[in-house]
Amino acid sequence: MADSNPVFSEHRTDQLRRLFGNSEGTDVLCVCGGVTWNVHIFVLQLGSKVLGKLCSGSFQEVITGRIEINQYEPHLVHRMLQHLYMVDYSASEIEIDGKKEESFVSELLTHVMMYAMGDEYDVKDLKTEALWKFKHAINAKKGQSGELTSVLEVVPAIYTTTLDSDRGLRDGVVAFGAKHLRRIQDLPDFKSAVTQVPTYMIEVLPTFLNRLEDERRRYIGECSSCNNEEDWSFDGVCCNVCREHKSLCWFDMVDAS
Repeated sequence: MADSNPVFSEHRTDQLRRLFGNSEGTDVLCVCGGVTWNVHIFVLQLGSKVLGKLCSGSFQEVITGRIEINQYEPHLVHRMLQHLYMVDYSASEIEIDGKKEESFVSELLTHVMMYAMGDEYDVKDLKTEALWKFKHAINAKKGQSGELTSVLEVVPAIYTTTLDSDRGLRDGVVAFGAKHLRRIQDLPDFKSAVTQVPTYMIEVLPTFLNRLEDERRRYIGECSSCNNEEDWSFDGVCCNVCREHKSLCWFDMVDAS
């Protein structure tokens, strides 16, 4: 019978974490860009269907005891292995054997790339973690110029590493773009993003218009004089039933928000 005691579960998790970076009991090598990790096959099989299959049957990796990953930077591979062992990964710049991460750009881009790796190697928990961290990071941004730019910089990477049907990261940057469109529309990074990914603007604009409509409805509500809820003239937010005027146009209200 499976043990459901959380104390034992946490104990087992701690034991798994301690195995990361410990060569004792390892049975396969993971190699990327001149960096080698001694890893445990059972950890790969538990966390990744793709890597797990490479460690079974008659694949070349089984014969050589060596898995080579060449399409990603070593520091990204390190984070994926870190997640498989520790159910977490470091988003900030890291070092491997004293070697700095020269390709590091930003924590947001790290989340994007980890999401892509989770998809490619079928590590579902890694995709979930990367998506949560990405959305948490952009939701924490207050709309300052540097923060807006940091999000826009990762838009091309998101659209080139995800399928059209995969809305996880895309919905996040679309919602962000719609929320801050008035502030970002003249930024060079926004123009660069929509030039590289025209689909981004196509998706942002309807979301932005929906936000305007929601704000209009929220602000106008019903007429305090005659309870009219539907018949309004929007140039001055005037009730067409009793001609009562609001003191502020709905689009000014949106601009001020």
